[in-house]
Amino acid sequence: MVASGPVDTLSAVKVRTFFAAAAFLTTMSWSMLAFARTTSDFAYPVDKVWNASVRLVRVDLGCALGDRDTDAGYFMFEYADGAHRYPGSLEIVRARVEGRDGVRVVVQIPAMPSYVERMILDRLGRKLIDEFGEPAPIPTPPPRESQRRDARDDHAGHDDEDDDDQQGDHRRSDRQRDNDSVEEDAPRERNQPARPND
Repeated sequence: MVASGPVDTLSAVKVRTFFAAAAFLTTMSWSMLAFARTTSDFAYPVDKVWNASVRLVRVDLGCALGDRDTDAGYFMFEYADGAHRYPGSLEIVRARVEGRDGVRVVVQIPAMPSYVERMILDRLGRKLIDEFGEPAPIPTPPPRESQRRDARDDHAGHDDEDDDDQQGDHRRSDRQRDNDSVEEDAPRERNQPARPND
C-alpha cells in the first residue's frame, strides 16, 4: 500500500521549488547574456577606426546598418547567421592606449555567443593594420632634467675612471720600462770581469 498525506505534500513542494529555482536561473542567465559585450583597444585615431568599422560590418560582413551617430560614436547593425538576423551594436569611445590617444571599440550582439563579437573585433584589428599599417610607435617621454644631470654625472664619473685607468697604465709602463732596464743592466754587470783594485 502507498502512503499518502504529508509525505506527498513535501515531495510536491520540493518539485515546485526545484522548477522555480531552475526558471529563476534561466532568466538570470538570459539577462546576463543581454549585458554581455566584448571590447578591444586600438591605437588609431577615431576617424580611421570609425571608417574601417563601418566598412567591415557593411561590406565585409554584409550586415545591414541601422541607426548611426558619428558624433556619439556608435552604429546599430543586424548580424546575419544563415537565415537569422540578430541585432547588434558597435561603439567607439576615445581612450588612452599604451600611453597615446586611441579608441576602445565595444561590440554587442546579445543573442550570439561572445566569440562572434571577438571575431568582429579581431577582423577589425587586422583591417586597421592592412589599411593603415601598424600604429605609430609608443612615444618615449623626454628625460627629466634630474635624469639628464644624473646621466651627465655618471658619464663624467666614467671619464674620470677612464683617465685614472689610463694614468695607471702609464705608471705601469714606466715601472715596467725601469724594471726591464734594470734586468738588462744586471747581466752585463755579472758578465764583466772583476777589475783589479787600484
